[in-house]
Amino acid sequence: PVPTSPPTPVPTSPPTPVPTSPPTLAPFASPSPLLAGCNGLDAGDIMIILVNSDNPDVVALAALSDIPEGIDLYMTDNAWTGSSFRTNEGTKKLTVPSGGISAGTIFGYGDTDLYYGNDWVTESGSFALSASGDTVLLYCLSDANNYVHLAAF
Repeated sequence: PVPTSPPTPVPTSPPTPVPTSPPTLAPFASPSPLLAGCNGLDAGDIMIILVNSDNPDVVALAALSDIPEGIDLYMTDNAWTGSSFRTNEGTKKLTVPSGGISAGTIFGYGDTDLYYGNDWVTESGSFALSASGDTVLLYCLSDANNYVHLAAF
């Protein structure tokens, strides 16, 4: 047999670097400004986990972040127009008590078994949920008095 020389190596390009950190997503476009939040509270810090309508009305919430004391949380069944709320239904308000609400706490409206279940006061109108198509929106107001949407169901 005739001796053969080893194959000539084919030049290769260097490997494409692999990112070391996960990609980040751009924030979603919101119909309302998420300016300074409400003392650090922003969209997604509270989750609506249960809604019962047509008597008794019950809304259960889960704190996904610590909620500082003194913040006013508003819950409404008024529709959002894109810049403000309609005024044909109602709004309830809870002033977060001393000590705040710790992340992981289940609390809500309308049931004495829920923390702060009967502590919501009527801010305006008549908050009366209907099984035929109501929406529940939870928000607070920034220092500039802008709506900061926290959760919706």
